Amino acid sequence: MIEFNITEKSKTAIYIQLKNDIKAAIKSGKFPPMAKLPSVSEIAEAAGVSLRTADTALRELIYEGVCFRRPKKGTFVSDMFMENDSCKQDICGILTQPVPMHYPLQTLLHCGIMESAARNNISSFMIPLQDFNRKESPANVIRRFDEGTGFNLRGIVAADFDCCTEIIKIAPEFPDKRFFLINYQSSKLKDLPPNVAAVVNDDYAGAYHLAQYIFSEYKIKKCVIMTMELPEFDMAYILRCKGFKKAISEEGASLSAVLEIETCGYISDFVNFSYEAAKEFFLNGGEADFIFVVNDLMVSGVQKALEELKLSDKIYISGHDCLHNLQGSGFPTVKVAYTEMGKVAVEKMLDPDSKMQTVIKLLPEIKM
Repeated sequence: MIEFNITEKSKTAIYIQLKNDIKAAIKSGKFPPMAKLPSVSEIAEAAGVSLRTADTALRELIYEGVCFRRPKKGTFVSDMFMENDSCKQDICGILTQPVPMHYPLQTLLHCGIMESAARNNISSFMIPLQDFNRKESPANVIRRFDEGTGFNLRGIVAADFDCCTEIIKIAPEFPDKRFFLINYQSSKLKDLPPNVAAVVNDDYAGAYHLAQYIFSEYKIKKCVIMTMELPEFDMAYILRCKGFKKAISEEGASLSAVLEIETCGYISDFVNFSYEAAKEFFLNGGEADFIFVVNDLMVSGVQKALEELKLSDKIYISGHDCLHNLQGSGFPTVKVAYTEMGKVAVEKMLDPDSKMQTVIKLLPEIKM
């Protein structure tokens, strides 16, 4: 029978301890390939645990490829179970929020990761930032894959800021893995762990080149920048504003105002808040020939205000992102390579010669 050493005071979950004891017995040769393991009830009784805990431990072994289950016959040791990685399938993880964000940005980022993974013949899977069912951390998920025999986890990509913060924290525990942060620019990118890299949009250059194009097409004397306050760790809009300001300064135009609206919790607020800010500015005597806006949705709010004030034929607007269906709105904008970020991250993950501890900036495309 299997020797169990279950310690309730241990930080390791009981079902994980149970799984490890069973795996140790298999490795020792007590249960050779294709051998039948004791039943769930026998394991539960011998280890002094519940039937549910015993069944969970066996399911973990099945998940890792150590065992397989035959209906009504029991659980057996896989004949593919071995200590080397020769038969492991390469996979990459996508660290994500427990509840998927229904927002175009996240969809584009994830599509890029999965498309590149499929093209390179590896699987991709979601790792929740927190597993509400088993309270399992991302670090524990990585350890479970390393302990198993079915998969070779090459690395993880994070496409959400909370997830990026988690990656920076746990990456030093897994020096053999490659971790990538995509999309978000932050001061935290200045000091990345050795096995972490970032793939981001060049927000500064994109805004600067857009403004250069606009000055070549429009006669502008007075400008306004419309932006939005973001959490202090997210520098995207700050860098876009710097790009706009640089071009405005070089062209010798004047910057009448920088209108900063509050952080918006919902997409609809982007429109409402920018509408109120633009309307208030012009009703109070503000003047401008052109408004540089850091987000396409905010453009909708500004347009609404200009139309109500009968100014839409005198003041022009530009946007940024190309995330939303605003075709035909008649303003220049910037198309960020969101899908490409995910593709580049996976390509770099799989390339043993790619440089880590670096920030790769992708230049966006100016769109009419």
